[in-house]
Amino acid sequence: MTKIETLREPLIGGMNTNYFSERNGMTTLVRVPHENHDLFENIIYEYQFIGFTGDGGRVNRRNPQEQYKFSRKAAQEGLFVLPPMGINNKVIMYPYLDNAMTLDQYCKQPEINKTLLTYTIFSDLQRAHSLGFIYGDRWAGNMLVDPYFGFTHIDFDLEITGQNARELDTAQVAYHLLWSGGTEIIPTAAKMLSRRDELDHAKLHKYMRGLASFLNSTKVGGVINETEAFVQAIEISNKHTKQLW
Repeated sequence: MTKIETLREPLIGGMNTNYFSERNGMTTLVRVPHENHDLFENIIYEYQFIGFTGDGGRVNRRNPQEQYKFSRKAAQEGLFVLPPMGINNKVIMYPYLDNAMTLDQYCKQPEINKTLLTYTIFSDLQRAHSLGFIYGDRWAGNMLVDPYFGFTHIDFDLEITGQNARELDTAQVAYHLLWSGGTEIIPTAAKMLSRRDELDHAKLHKYMRGLASFLNSTKVGGVINETEAFVQAIEISNKHTKQLW
């Protein structure tokens, strides 16, 4: 792997080490995969706990070529996915978004429009699913807001498959948006999710509750009551929509 090191220290992730390279005044993030069997086993246990694998779902790790093809194709379709710059064997290069914030960091900023953010996130998610893309492994750290790119998904190490993959994908996005943005996001999110008739809402609500319970004692937990209020709001909105028809 050829790269020009900068003064920045590498970012050590759960399944990747991210190096920085500077060329022609542009900073590139160079992602080098590494094995982490303990983390992967913990992820499998989480999906068992919330009921996804019991419903026939599966989780696998995408290899670098699969990650590159997935993110490149999704970006070409106009989805809110950070496009890769290139790949060299097992090494993927991405533009480094120096000014981007994670979803939770962004939601702490004053005077942001959480209604617009919620609409943006769930509109993109519905379109992704309609095109056959399941993002997988969605949490606040994998969803960025950048001054130039806007809302952007990153990190596609994990692939989730099965009949209810869309429901888990949606539950993860919904839960982490709630954890990041607070209950202000519920009215818009509940209305948008209630209109997605192609989803199995019983499974969606099951996974949202499961995530809230499993993550409760972690740094992304503490929103069990808020998650229940979110689920109830979806159910109420769903009943109201059906009554109108």
